[in-house]
Amino acid sequence: MHNNVFIDYYVYDYSDNLYHCNLFYTFWQRQGIKANYWPNFGWMRKPLHEFIQEEAKKRGNIFGIYGIGQRALILNDPKMVREISIKELHKFPIRFGGYMGKTSMVHSLFMMPANDDWKRIRTIVSPAFTSGKLKAMITPINRILDNFVRNLDKHGESGEMFDVKIYTSALTMDVIASCAYGIEVDSISESDHPLVKHAQRILSLDVSITQAICFVMPFFGKLLNLDPFDRKSAKYFDDLTFKIIDERLKMRNQQSKDLIGLMVEQTLNDQSESNEVDKNERKLKGISREEIAGQGIIFFLAGYDTTNVTLCHTIYYLIKHPEWQDKLYDELCAQDSPLDYESLRSLPVLNGVICETLRLKPPLITIQRTAHEDTTLLNTGIKIPAETSIIFHPHIIHRMPEYFPDPESFKPERFIGENSMESSNAYMPFGIGNRLCVGMRFAQNELRAAIAQLILHYRLIPDPNLKLEYFRGNVILSPKQMMIRIAKR
Repeated sequence: MHNNVFIDYYVYDYSDNLYHCNLFYTFWQRQGIKANYWPNFGWMRKPLHEFIQEEAKKRGNIFGIYGIGQRALILNDPKMVREISIKELHKFPIRFGGYMGKTSMVHSLFMMPANDDWKRIRTIVSPAFTSGKLKAMITPINRILDNFVRNLDKHGESGEMFDVKIYTSALTMDVIASCAYGIEVDSISESDHPLVKHAQRILSLDVSITQAICFVMPFFGKLLNLDPFDRKSAKYFDDLTFKIIDERLKMRNQQSKDLIGLMVEQTLNDQSESNEVDKNERKLKGISREEIAGQGIIFFLAGYDTTNVTLCHTIYYLIKHPEWQDKLYDELCAQDSPLDYESLRSLPVLNGVICETLRLKPPLITIQRTAHEDTTLLNTGIKIPAETSIIFHPHIIHRMPEYFPDPESFKPERFIGENSMESSNAYMPFGIGNRLCVGMRFAQNELRAAIAQLILHYRLIPDPNLKLEYFRGNVILSPKQMMIRIAKR
């Protein structure tokens, strides 16, 4: 037996003998870490959060898993997660270990390793989410919310049961289309709009065979020249972005309010040299067209369904806990000033309800950090070979009773007042550390405005029998539908 635990860190060669196979699939066990001796594909047959809960109950907070030619360490210890996400980010700079194909998504902040290119692009993207820019975005959001409320009128009058997710999905898609691309669309009445059709192709929620190969067997994905997302639809968003860039370059003196325009605007701030597009490099100052396209499409991916499912789950908990719906309605009605960006931020009940919903139902089930080179995990002595992922689960960490007493109960008071748990080491619905979601404040802004308008106009009818079913294998905690009743206020 080899003494060097790093001896087999390269992807397993299937032409090799049984001895090397044994080395690979006993890697964690040889370090005293619990693990199966084979890949477990149970996550493809059931909702992912149910699968990881079952695995955590069997093996605890730290255990190993194997894929085909891959290994990962599950680490659901919030203190250790915080340390590798902040102090040791340089050792685990890669956010996603799967194969993302050749679309512009590989240029997105979400997919890029935390290197100099990532810092450069984040510097350009971050100003799009300042308080001033978010205040400006509330105007198109409110306009879309007016349409959202009107679309619910017929259900409020009839009292019939309906799938509210159809409407929350349209709301979040319309907001992203407007705020990312500057395109006004009504997804409910314009379901055949190209943007809606291509977005729905990319945002399919049941995990596909192609995605499973790219995410679990990335070397096969690369070998077979696969893309985890629809190529035709990805190209549509690339072409759309390039067209918008050209339009924004012609409108230099007009201030943009959408993400693409704001990124272009950032490249034009320095007037010391020409910022015309280089015909060969296809670059603007500091960022390429493809990199801008990558930010746009990942903003759609990361911001559409995560916000949608959080809105759905907030509605779910307000139906299950009508006393909190009443408290929220009273708080909203007591406001003398308009419900703008600043006032929505300061409402304790509204923000407590959202935070507690994000604790119980964090939209992203798993978060990864992948090692750039051979390393040792903090002070544990656990060897982590290069290209091995550390995976943690907010869905598990948010339910640890030592951090959140009575963890399964919906208690928004946890996040209200001076002792709010929002700063807890174990609270990470938007990620943690330097790779915290760049669009977090935008998502919070949209959620506050949407929930406030919904509760002001409609009462959500309590339903003790309301249950949610989830898509299998998806990293987004997305219910398939949510059948509810509402009444006009």
